[in-house]
Amino acid sequence: MTIKNFTLSLYGFHLCQSFTNALDEVDEDASLLWENLAKLGETALPFHQLKELRSHLVCYNNNIYDPIQEARKYPYKLTYTDSVDLGSIPTKEGFQIHGNLQAFRLHDTYAADLTLYPDTNQEISIPQLQLFQPQSLLPTTIEASLGQTLWLYGEVDGTIDICRELAHKCAIALLTDTGFNPVFQYQDNFFGSLLFA
Repeated sequence: MTIKNFTLSLYGFHLCQSFTNALDEVDEDASLLWENLAKLGETALPFHQLKELRSHLVCYNNNIYDPIQEARKYPYKLTYTDSVDLGSIPTKEGFQIHGNLQAFRLHDTYAADLTLYPDTNQEISIPQLQLFQPQSLLPTTIEASLGQTLWLYGEVDGTIDICRELAHKCAIALLTDTGFNPVFQYQDNFFGSLLFA
């Protein structure tokens, strides 16, 4: 079974400023989320624009973290445009993986949305999930201090039971060779779409 309209999104949340910081100071590790995302561009997800992420963020000045810039530019959005188009990278299966990134500061927290998706009309099989390098999106790599969520979206034709089984297989495939063992927690419905966690 293949998945239509597939996307894999990482939502990371990282403490920028704590109660122990003065109002004009940030936490010592505030830039860690952005630094680790930029490292992905140098390693597992070689999008040139991801590697150059610092140049797209208002909290960097000449590739050096400078959070003072945030207050001068945009109060919540940390990129110069609505989102950063990361471009595309080829796969050994003949299709391209595309990406975009949005970056925000919400009060004392940085938030990142890194979304990966294949060419339009490209259906994805479970083994092809590995092409999206999901192991590089895990907490040990991203180190988002307040947590993160991996969100897999896809459309399939099938019964609820078939969708549940496919969701379980996708979770196993996403965590292959990581030491993590996915456990089904619950199922729900949101605007007519099935949700599995």
